[in-house]
Amino acid sequence: MNTPATATAEAQRLLFGRPACDYLATCHESGVLTRTPDGDFCAGDAPDPLTRTARYFVEYAQPRLLTSPTGPGRLPAAAPPSAEVVLRSPADTRLPAPWQPLLTYLVRTGPAATAVPQGAGHTTTAEDDGISPATAADEPLVQRWMELAISDASVHQTGTRALDGAVREQAGLILGQPGRLSLIARADGRPIGHATLDQEAHDDITGVRFLELIDILVDPEHDVRAVTARLTQAAIERADRLGLPLVGHVVHQQAAPEHGPRIIASLTARGWQPLWVYWRHPAKDAR
Repeated sequence: MNTPATATAEAQRLLFGRPACDYLATCHESGVLTRTPDGDFCAGDAPDPLTRTARYFVEYAQPRLLTSPTGPGRLPAAAPPSAEVVLRSPADTRLPAPWQPLLTYLVRTGPAATAVPQGAGHTTTAEDDGISPATAADEPLVQRWMELAISDASVHQTGTRALDGAVREQAGLILGQPGRLSLIARADGRPIGHATLDQEAHDDITGVRFLELIDILVDPEHDVRAVTARLTQAAIERADRLGLPLVGHVVHQQAAPEHGPRIIASLTARGWQPLWVYWRHPAKDAR
């Protein structure tokens, strides 16, 4: 059974980022490992599930490749001309334009109390019915909330609207995962927000299992900041009970590049640490 000490140790493994002992061997056996003078990387074709555009996904690149003067350029060079490149890098990696960040993943490492936004100003009221797991009656609303989150993220990241059918499909895949748990905040008996978690998330590179906070959304008619704080705290408590690190992500907005770093700085001040970043490089044919 996992314990808080286990969760802390696993969080450190995530932060260290060293591949599990069999990861590179598996990449080699699968034919996705490329060796270069600058360092090795594991990559393959993986179309964007939301827009169906061609993508070359670099799941892992050795840090020395990303810091080499010529290393980052090897990744677009290896991709098909019409495919954009999506790269996962350590959180402290900085890449020049035209690379742009898409997502930053973070892990909670501080005490539970520090993860609740300061000054949330929430006090329990008569209409506050607390937080509980989603019921069957809540599922259609959770589906709509997930579709909204996925659609908004696609527009913020790339300026491209996701295909409607693809959004529904991705939301269905997320909600259909065996380890999925949606927590619902209610007021006067009515659902007003959710936190959807994956209790069986697993990092292929490090081999670490964690609890992933996939999405939080709160009805804007309510105190979004306060309800978000309560849902976040519920996710923290769930991770602590399971003895797993809690991992979440921040979406970088193409039209507001200062937004992502500001949110990350706020989370870092409350006991979270950046893990890795997904970057996007346009297709060679697009430049």
